[in-house]
Amino acid sequence: MCSYQNIAYPQKGKVEALKTAQRKATYLVEALDKRLGDAIRIVEKDSGNASYAIR
Repeated sequence: MCSYQNIAYPQKGKVEALKTAQRKATYLVEALDKRLGDAIRIVEKDSGNASYAIR
């Protein structure tokens, strides 16, 4: 797996978008006095239906 510092510019944008989504999901879930769990699946709609499972 490559480190975040060595990936291409478009990929860095995707990583930053995921981090932003995680922060937003965290504060929304915490408003319900719950904890955010691990991602189950990430689907990338704009690049040919690519799908990534994170376990």
